[in-house]
Amino acid sequence: MADTYAVLLNDDEPLDLRVAAEAMAEVLGFATADVLQLLGLRSGILIEGLDHERARICAGSLQHEGISVRVVPDAKVVELPELLTLTAARVLDEGLEFLGDGKHGVASWNELVWIDLVHVHNVAQEKFDDWKVVKSGGGRMNVNRYTNQRAVSRWPPHVDIVSYEPWLLLRIPQDGFQFATTGLKVHENRKQNLNALCIAVASRAPDISLGPGMQWFRDGSPPRENRVPGDAVYRNSLRWRLTNLFLETA
Repeated sequence: MADTYAVLLNDDEPLDLRVAAEAMAEVLGFATADVLQLLGLRSGILIEGLDHERARICAGSLQHEGISVRVVPDAKVVELPELLTLTAARVLDEGLEFLGDGKHGVASWNELVWIDLVHVHNVAQEKFDDWKVVKSGGGRMNVNRYTNQRAVSRWPPHVDIVSYEPWLLLRIPQDGFQFATTGLKVHENRKQNLNALCIAVASRAPDISLGPGMQWFRDGSPPRENRVPGDAVYRNSLRWRLTNLFLETA
């Protein structure tokens, strides 16, 4: 079976999706609108599964528009590790002890390769009380109370930590996590506790790389999360960033 290739962005520079879609459409044999829809769900890894010639031509078309990209074998594009959503963790001298999804272990500080503080947008169903006015006999008005549902836009915050050995994606949600288990000072609210845990991990792991939502740790500015418009975009972005990380260290 012939090798296949992906086209990856080289940097974090803002991408004009319309320009990129027009540059790729003719090479791929798709309508610009279809490519635009595809790119809307991607971040960093623009396309995968191309033969080498089409990948090379696609990259050249993008570079002609001033978009910095490179061609990488699909085999070198990182697949995300198993996701464990943690309910508890403890900061030990040797590493981060974790508990979640029925699994327990210790990730050595030397094996932690990535950390990011993230808000991923999702839409959830929320129940709420509603009222309906009903006319009854004799012209009387009755108010009936009932439970209704509505779609609510949410940006739940969490920390993602990637361990190389074991190969795991450890997710610490702001809600539902027992911060008292960490052994760190407990703060007044969950956001402060989440930020404090980020600092504790990043300061102990010597080889860890900081995601966009952790740049404040490096420059000493107030915490500012990496806000991503959806789970598909976030997963693609994380695969891209991990791929770049491992390509740079290979």
